Amino acid sequence: MRLKNEYLRRGAVIFTILYSIMPVVSRAVSTYLTTYFYMLFVVVFLVIIVGKRKKDSLFIYLSDILPFILFGLISYFINADPVLFWGYKVMLFIMPVVIGIYLVYYYPNDNGLYSKVIIAATLITLLTTMRGLGIYPTASRWLATADATDDAKLIKYSWMNIGGYNFVYTVVLLYPLLILAYKKGKISLFKTVVISVVIFNFLMLAEYTIALILFVVTTSMFFMRRKMKSRDITVLVIATLLIIFMFSGMVSNILKNVSAVIKSENVSERVEALSEGREGLEEFSDNRWKLYEQSLKTFFKKPLLGTLLEGGKGTSGHSFILDSVAQYGLAGILLLFFMYRKIFRMFYRKYHSEYDYGYVVWIFAQAVVLATINTGMWLEVLAFYAPVVLQTIYGGGHANEKNIVDSKYIADADQH
Repeated sequence: MRLKNEYLRRGAVIFTILYSIMPVVSRAVSTYLTTYFYMLFVVVFLVIIVGKRKKDSLFIYLSDILPFILFGLISYFINADPVLFWGYKVMLFIMPVVIGIYLVYYYPNDNGLYSKVIIAATLITLLTTMRGLGIYPTASRWLATADATDDAKLIKYSWMNIGGYNFVYTVVLLYPLLILAYKKGKISLFKTVVISVVIFNFLMLAEYTIALILFVVTTSMFFMRRKMKSRDITVLVIATLLIIFMFSGMVSNILKNVSAVIKSENVSERVEALSEGREGLEEFSDNRWKLYEQSLKTFFKKPLLGTLLEGGKGTSGHSFILDSVAQYGLAGILLLFFMYRKIFRMFYRKYHSEYDYGYVVWIFAQAVVLATINTGMWLEVLAFYAPVVLQTIYGGGHANEKNIVDSKYIADADQH
């Protein structure tokens, strides 16, 4: 019976990974099993996870996911969907955190398997997306705006396993793990370079400028020293900002030269606009500065509850963090703070005594940066994929138990 439960648990986690990374799997589920079956699966999975915990552990467990539950609940006031579908989206929102805690603290020895599945699913989808973009060059960008699930193009791209917005940024957010694995000697220089080149070509084909910029920043860490603490990341960010400010003309010329050699017209135009600073970005058709300012102005007009009771009006739709602040006011700021704090303390801070902790901090930091300048909180990466792979890179199991801040989980897990 126990063996059967283990297979069931592992199968459920593997299915969840494949469903969220590989479009072809999600399309198969949507087509043949329907969304309502997956909704049932989500409910059962959450009940099994939470139900197995003892009362004291259950209280700790629920307290750690409480900020995410509350954030999902207040979204009801700006929700335009039926209550049932809204509840389904709330469950999907908190599910990565629930699974992340479950795997990292209760079943750490399984994470070697899950890491392989995450990496394999990502690489397979990366290659099939590159193949698909060779046939349909704008597919990934088109998928970012696709609405109807029964759209003929969406169905075609899904069956070809072409990744869109979510997949492109999942690759970018997971990319620092490759650099970290190389720094720790877990992967050879040759494999690191080959995979990095493949990812670069993939991003050029996908034509996501912000993704490309984050990729370049992460790649620069490949040339940094092996021992890098969190303060080194801070120094790096400050130094970068100072260089941009003090040598803005030189940076502008470099960006203009880069835009001239980029084959992608879409990326080239955005890089050229970036080279002209704020004025260039404001003249660009997709004026991000104006959109960000719109959300900030909305918050300052109604700082207490934002536009929570008005259906979330006055937001830009281009920044998860700024839009949340505008929609929920101070309540949104507090919830964002506690959500990110929980994620960092549970999954990243426990490596603080490692000599390469700076690389771990960057994995978390770039997700926050992305959430500020683009949509999505990326809980799948922050609380599920990255923590699982990190635990494998650092040895898995209880190898780093002495570094774990929230040892309350380990103490309880040892009783099972």
